Amino acid sequence: MTPRWARSLISVGAGRIVSPVRIPRLLLVPVLAASMLVDGHAAVAASDVTVGGTSGTLTFTATSSAPYVQFYFDGDVVGTPEATNGGSAQTAFDSWGYANSSHQVGAADCTDAVTCEPTPSASTDVTLANAAPTITAPTSGAPVFGDFDVTATNPGGGLEFSVHKMRFAFGVGPPYDGHYRGRALSPGTHTVTVTQCTIAGTRCDGPADTVDVVAELQPTIIALAPNPFSPRHRHAVLSYRLQDAENVSITVRSAAGAVVRGPLDLGMQSGGTHSWTWSGNTDAGAVAPSGRYRIVLATSRDADGVTVYGKTAKFVTLDGTAPALGHVDGTGAFYPVHDGYRDTFTASARLSERALVTLHVKTAGGRPVRTITRTLRAGRVALRWDGLNSRARRVAGGTYRWYLTAGDAAGNVMRTPVATVTVSSSRLVTHVVSLAQHGADAVSTSVSDHSCGEANRRDSDYQNGLWLVNGCYQSTGSSTVAAVYRFVVPNATRYNKISATVVGYSLFAPSRVHASYRNAASGTWDDGALVTIRSSRKGLHPLRSISGAQHVGTGRTLTVSIVVDNHDAPCDLDVASLAVQLHYSTLS
Repeated sequence: MTPRWARSLISVGAGRIVSPVRIPRLLLVPVLAASMLVDGHAAVAASDVTVGGTSGTLTFTATSSAPYVQFYFDGDVVGTPEATNGGSAQTAFDSWGYANSSHQVGAADCTDAVTCEPTPSASTDVTLANAAPTITAPTSGAPVFGDFDVTATNPGGGLEFSVHKMRFAFGVGPPYDGHYRGRALSPGTHTVTVTQCTIAGTRCDGPADTVDVVAELQPTIIALAPNPFSPRHRHAVLSYRLQDAENVSITVRSAAGAVVRGPLDLGMQSGGTHSWTWSGNTDAGAVAPSGRYRIVLATSRDADGVTVYGKTAKFVTLDGTAPALGHVDGTGAFYPVHDGYRDTFTASARLSERALVTLHVKTAGGRPVRTITRTLRAGRVALRWDGLNSRARRVAGGTYRWYLTAGDAAGNVMRTPVATVTVSSSRLVTHVVSLAQHGADAVSTSVSDHSCGEANRRDSDYQNGLWLVNGCYQSTGSSTVAAVYRFVVPNATRYNKISATVVGYSLFAPSRVHASYRNAASGTWDDGALVTIRSSRKGLHPLRSISGAQHVGTGRTLTVSIVVDNHDAPCDLDVASLAVQLHYSTLS
């Protein structure tokens, strides 16, 4: 009996109008699809499928009169439908990553609208024979410690690196390198596998290669201290951690690799933290020479029927030589009043290496007063004491004992002999003295060009005066006319400042003059600032001041010169007197 929905369609075909409500929409789909195949001239089903190759990139070919052909591999769609050309269609297929076994290749016809049959209409079988990848490193039985590298060759496709079926790396092309960075493998034998995959890595059923590696023990050095160390003062302690119960041995080697101590068998030790101490001795019992040494910790135990090993090492420096302090010196008595005059005591020496240098200050009876410490580099070093004790109070005047010590990082200490220093409770007291001489009291005069300059008493307007005239033009060169005066000053601890004032007048004002002071240390003259006398009236003319340091010579002599400079007009100075004011300090 014809179904109602078929009769409805037949009625439609005969020109009868039937309400769409009476035709279920879902039931129209297969009928319309069949109608399209009829209207689109349904193709003859693909009659033959062939496969070219058994490895790498395969070629699938199907004969068909349909416009397009869709290929399948093991029921999975391969790419997009391929257009037929001359009654056949063809596509390429990368077989990397598929198992070396029998697989089914199929083809289905498609219309011009690329509507394809739901299932292949033709199929054939192909047995893959892809070459397997090869592990090039590590070799079978090789030990590995924590992280390790695996390298391999692969004829094509991607390559999966795994341990115990857990992927740890993937390579898409040569060079195929996999680095294991996962959790450390437990001691014993483990199988590393490399498996051929598709380029995308979504299928890894291809051939594989394996290698067995032996995960070794991983003892860990926690600390090695002190480092450096001195056998005379300290011993080097090696702290280490074991994964589990392991046999332990320790060897001390020189920087060149020679055995100095050991190997020492410490026996089986439980998992956890342990320590070992090196006193710096060799196997012969003597102290090893200063230098750099390598302490090697080796462990072993049985795991999975094989003996596994572990090793780690750390360098330590043995330093049995104390720093040297040579050419020790200390300044003399000092006055810790902090007035700028010998306020501190300085102890200095030449240091042979970087060290912690300490200045020790004690009373004459040996009671500690102050220690001053600094870390200093090799070379000339100095430490200063400001006269304060450890409570920051100024010490009383008297004699104090001092010495230096230098300690290096290894604990070696060198000490200098004890010396003494005097602390004075005196302080500087400032005084001012004024000294004066007549102009005619100059001990000498100086005229650089007598054709245009002179110094004489005869033409001075002052009794016991001295007239200095400089009529030389500056455009012809520098010329001066000067008078030199010598003063004997009071004895002092320090000369602070010198001020000169001339009494007189300038007939040809404005005139340029300055004072010059004899440097007792260098024997040269130190010029004061230039002063312009702008008035012809008689009066006092300050010639500025200068530091008193180095200007008082043997016999407490201060030598001052009044200098008239030249200009483009005559300059002169009629000197009635020269007054010098000296600021000086004495200890009291």
